[in-house]
Amino acid sequence: IPLDIHARLAEGLHSFHQSNSTGERLEVYLLFSLESQFGGSAEVGADCITLHCSRAPKNPIGFFPSSGGVRGGYSYVLWTLYHEWTHTFQWDYLLGLILDFVQEIDESDFNRSKAVREMGSSIGFFIEMLARLVGSYLFRKYYPEIAKNGPGGSEPTEPQEIKLSHLVGEYIEDKKPVDIQFLKEFWRISCDANYDE
Repeated sequence: IPLDIHARLAEGLHSFHQSNSTGERLEVYLLFSLESQFGGSAEVGADCITLHCSRAPKNPIGFFPSSGGVRGGYSYVLWTLYHEWTHTFQWDYLLGLILDFVQEIDESDFNRSKAVREMGSSIGFFIEMLARLVGSYLFRKYYPEIAKNGPGGSEPTEPQEIKLSHLVGEYIEDKKPVDIQFLKEFWRISCDANYDE
């Protein structure tokens, strides 16, 4: 990863999340992966992630040989790295903001959403969706050629995804930190989407 790109990504993640981490360093533990599946985790500690990627194909797009067409390749590994790295910025300011915010909203209508149910709660939904959107936005911005071949790297096509990506992009480009207004708008757009269809 070129250090100048790493530094710019870190600056974007830090300013958006107002985190204690500045992204000056990132420890990445490469772990064995299954033959047809890999991923990562940000639960090891501050500025530290794991990537399960030992069997990832070496080409950009790639497919696992026995997976029946499951996407692989280093574009997927790099996207996963930035997705997990984004999580490491979330545990300070953003998590507290989300915990306060969800106490003020009516979750009953939104809990019918398959997306929320799969993530266990609206808190999990915020954490995971923001990591996906913010990580993907920065990945597309700084690695456009690699990103277009990987998951989360293509431009959003669904109306609510476009709106959410635009909202994230506006904050990142203006170097604005997440605030209550952002969470309200994020929630409004998410509630308007019928995720069960």
